[in-house]
Amino acid sequence: MIADEVRMAAHRAAMQRAVRQDSVVVDLGAGIGVMSLIACQLGARRVYAIEPNDVVDVVRELAAANGFGDRIQIIQEPAERVTLPERADVVVSDLRGILPLYGQHIPALVDARQRFLAPDGVLIPQRDDIRVAVVSAERAYSETRRPWRGGATGFDMSAAERMTTNQLARVRIAADGVITPERTWTSIDYQTVTSPSARGTVSWTIESGAVGHGLRVWFDATLAPGIGFSNGPGRPETIYGAVFLPWSEPVSLAPGDAIVVALSADLLGQEYLWRWDTVVTAAAPAGVKARFRQSTFLGAPLGATNLRRRNPENVAKLSVEGRIAAFVLERMGNERRLGDIARDLHAQFPDRFADQAAALAEAAALASRYGA
Repeated sequence: MIADEVRMAAHRAAMQRAVRQDSVVVDLGAGIGVMSLIACQLGARRVYAIEPNDVVDVVRELAAANGFGDRIQIIQEPAERVTLPERADVVVSDLRGILPLYGQHIPALVDARQRFLAPDGVLIPQRDDIRVAVVSAERAYSETRRPWRGGATGFDMSAAERMTTNQLARVRIAADGVITPERTWTSIDYQTVTSPSARGTVSWTIESGAVGHGLRVWFDATLAPGIGFSNGPGRPETIYGAVFLPWSEPVSLAPGDAIVVALSADLLGQEYLWRWDTVVTAAAPAGVKARFRQSTFLGAPLGATNLRRRNPENVAKLSVEGRIAAFVLERMGNERRLGDIARDLHAQFPDRFADQAAALAEAAALASRYGA
């Protein structure tokens, strides 16, 4: 993301306004630590760079190389496990994916706001407004569906093709492909938000005839008052790209047609379930022209086996992989040495591990994920 000049310029400008001499800053999801370096450059007394991945070794090198090694404290832990010795004047982060409703972005910021930020502290970002418009995008639509059309294989691939129109696609859609005014679907105020999910209804009345292929979704970010960026139509390209929610079929739209879309995104575990239900209605007496009920659940359907496993009446049983994990975690709970765990693991599951080195690799992976 450092190569995204639009994003970086906006974050630097917002931090210049918020970070003062002797500020305490939290860089949440620090990555390689660029925001931490900027904070130090702006005079921060202490920066807590929180990053769970091994890229922290690069942060440490960059901090030392730029003379900030004594001011940047690197914490290699998931943020929810971290306790800080002091409150921060500024919390800066960018954990978005192609949209702000992505993974644990919102829960992480809510947690940081509640536990890390001083009462009069500053959050960066402050707000994201998520917009939506109907698009005529034949090329993007065709690219989404073409791999599953029968010409290339000679087979009927319609079942797989239907899956492609129930997925979020990251595509390029020119500004002139937007055929309706933008609507604000939802706004996320990071100073007050508590729920990671969102839902709402947007509608339009078509003014000029066109073929509609689906929805373009984007966000306008406010990092500080008057400072932000957007991945919307006609804006400079950013690393986030554009989100396309295709319709099940193209729709010929005529002046006077009404479009109503009920759009929702619900965080389930680590991922969002998106739904977009569309009704296109022609002027009376013609009535409904198209009706689509779409969801990312249908884009990655669960097979019968997985559905059975999720049934509340199912008697849950451990697979071999589950028994291996339980074996290792039990011994980790008893604070055994990793080498000893690997030796016992190899002895217990000789058919799964050719030697102790293979068992050690598995035990180390589990220790890395679940270890303190």
